[in-house]
Amino acid sequence: MKEFLIDYYSITTKSFEILAALTGVFLYKKYKNTPVKYFIWILVAIAFIELVGSYTFYVEDFEFLHPVRDFLKGTAFEENNWFYTIFWKLGATIAFAFYFIHLIEKVLFKNLIKIVVFLFLICAITTIVQNFNDFFVKSFTIIDITSSLVIITAVFLYLIQWLQSDKILTFYK
Repeated sequence: MKEFLIDYYSITTKSFEILAALTGVFLYKKYKNTPVKYFIWILVAIAFIELVGSYTFYVEDFEFLHPVRDFLKGTAFEENNWFYTIFWKLGATIAFAFYFIHLIEKVLFKNLIKIVVFLFLICAITTIVQNFNDFFVKSFTIIDITSSLVIITAVFLYLIQWLQSDKILTFYK
């Protein structure tokens, strides 16, 4: 089982992402007037980003794409670090923060998330500008860490709001 998961990690992960996105699309009508609709949009975007971002594997694995591989060889687009930095690390972080801003009711918490996102963007843009040559060939740890801090902050503030409310008393009803 372990070998199977290691050998088919990528396709298994992408399959679950696509399944989650399709489930969200099928249930969209039920949630279209709630903040959950943003989460469904995020799921669809993540599935799309993962499929498109895997272009480096496609051009290697599929023989009919070898001319594209040869065209990309030696260019900044030979690796997909830039794509994931822009769309996954920056885009997804902002999207999740946006989602939590719509979930959270307390204005103070919403403003805190906005400030943290703003600081994250300043940090990310500064890092990319200062290391632009590396932008296409490697991932930036500082962006990974600050992205995680944004998500942790948003989740933590949502949890605090939820624990301070009466919703926890009616959770099982």
